[in-house]
Amino acid sequence: MLAKSSSTSSSHSTWLAWVGLAATLAAFLGCTLPYAINIPTLDDYDCGLDFLVKLTHQPTAWAKVLLLLSTQNNEYKTILQSGLFWLQYALFGKLNFRLSMIIGDLFPVVFGLLLWKLFTPRTSSPAIRLALSVPAALLFFQLNYAEALNSPMTALFHLPAVLFAFLAIFLLNDGSGAAFAWSIVALLLGTATATSAFLVVPIGVVMLVLSKRYARVVVWVLFFGLALVVCRFHYHSPPLSLSAVHVSLLKGLILKPVFALAVLGSAAWPLRAPGACALGLALVIFNLYLLRRGYFRRHPVIGYCEAFLLFIAMGIAQIRLTLGFETSIASRYRMYSDILLVFAWFAIAEEFVLTSDGKLRAPLRRNRLYVTVMVLAVLNAAVCDYKGHKFFKARYEYWTTGVAAYQHPEFPGSTVGPVLPLVGEDIQRKLTDVHCRKVFGEAIAAGVYAPPQYPRPTYPLPLQRP
Repeated sequence: MLAKSSSTSSSHSTWLAWVGLAATLAAFLGCTLPYAINIPTLDDYDCGLDFLVKLTHQPTAWAKVLLLLSTQNNEYKTILQSGLFWLQYALFGKLNFRLSMIIGDLFPVVFGLLLWKLFTPRTSSPAIRLALSVPAALLFFQLNYAEALNSPMTALFHLPAVLFAFLAIFLLNDGSGAAFAWSIVALLLGTATATSAFLVVPIGVVMLVLSKRYARVVVWVLFFGLALVVCRFHYHSPPLSLSAVHVSLLKGLILKPVFALAVLGSAAWPLRAPGACALGLALVIFNLYLLRRGYFRRHPVIGYCEAFLLFIAMGIAQIRLTLGFETSIASRYRMYSDILLVFAWFAIAEEFVLTSDGKLRAPLRRNRLYVTVMVLAVLNAAVCDYKGHKFFKARYEYWTTGVAAYQHPEFPGSTVGPVLPLVGEDIQRKLTDVHCRKVFGEAIAAGVYAPPQYPRPTYPLPLQRP
């Protein structure tokens, strides 16, 4: 009778866990996908529309490949993103940004599957593992990083680069020859997505050296060299305003670690920079505690993944040092902090919710730590989804109004649209508006893109971009 009762309770817990996971994912995608539109955002004009217009003028297939390898947006090479735009154009004859947005918005789902593979608590019960994964899903599948979603270039840039880097680490840890070959593929995909993925190279070297696979170190470094050559092919340095500005050595030594902590703790952005730095410092201290307890010896992949995120935070600190703390806690960077919180929960679940033999210290519904984390994760997800939904709605209205202004000008000769002007915008932004309008018209004339048709907007137009 007792065994039957235990089995029934486990079945109920499993069912509730599945419901929680499904509801979390449904809320995430339900807030995101409806606002996917067939309109380029700022970064998509160069690596999307302008790239395809130039592609149609290339005389040979090899010339088109060379154009792809040289494509760049600001300081970033965008080979994977432009390659996906090219593939879509080849398949359908036109570029549809809505499809590109949906593809980018689905990358978090794939990333979630990888996080599930990395979550290996010391329990033999699938029901317990499933229940313990619900807080992790709530911490990750929320719109804290809304700026990195529903924008083709951005959605195919930040999180995919981390995904490929984590996948390379996961496969390197496997040890088999096939897994090593696939880790090379992940490395190449990552470096074709964003230069930040190059930060996985030294981590891979350390992993291979520690496992005494020296021949593979040579192969790994050779493919790194290949990726670096491709990245440097026809690379042009951006204007000084778009890249790191030199600061004094003393100022850099003081501010860079603080900026990096702000990136690591940017999930606490409502508390501004001080709150973000405090959370970042708490995460660093907690991970040092885990290192002392031997947690990363049992879970080396998570340790290496966290090292990769630390490298990224240091890189962002270097690039954004002179732009103020607010840039280090921008929405597009908060995913790194969210992932660290997920890893922190993985450790808490194993170290403090489970016993050393994989049993629950107390039933989850009566476990104060689990219940507290669940409540905080639900509240955090609700707030982030609410704010993210508002952001998506405002951005949707901004971009659709811009295209409508382009299609129905207020007066003959108007140069407004498809990018609406900003209040007090500087000369650089005005030049960007003109450039985007030119590329937009060229793409339509070349037949590589057809924007949706919108009714005449209400004038005067809003001048503040969300």
